[in-house]
Amino acid sequence: MVIRGRCSRQRLRNTDDRPWTDSPILRDFVGMEDFNKELGKRIRRRRKEVGLSQEDLALLAGIDRSYVGGIERADRNVSFSILCRLCLALRCDVAALTLGIPPAQT
Repeated sequence: MVIRGRCSRQRLRNTDDRPWTDSPILRDFVGMEDFNKELGKRIRRRRKEVGLSQEDLALLAGIDRSYVGGIERADRNVSFSILCRLCLALRCDVAALTLGIPPAQT
């Protein structure tokens, strides 16, 4: 039904307040949450290896400290450009953090 030029279709609501790419629907479809958890663990491990706090890493990468915490807890779906900035700050290659995510299909 169209009312005054507007479509009245009911839209799916994302109740997690996350971007569409991290919606519960997509997460259930491809296991995105597991990938984000593993990536977050690897970022945290590397950050501790180089002796940085979340605040230091955020400053070096040019992002907010709470965003770093969200990535490490898998609350955030990190973009490739942010991942590259984090890797520069962590002095590592993107491949070092993402190898095996997702696991290869055999």
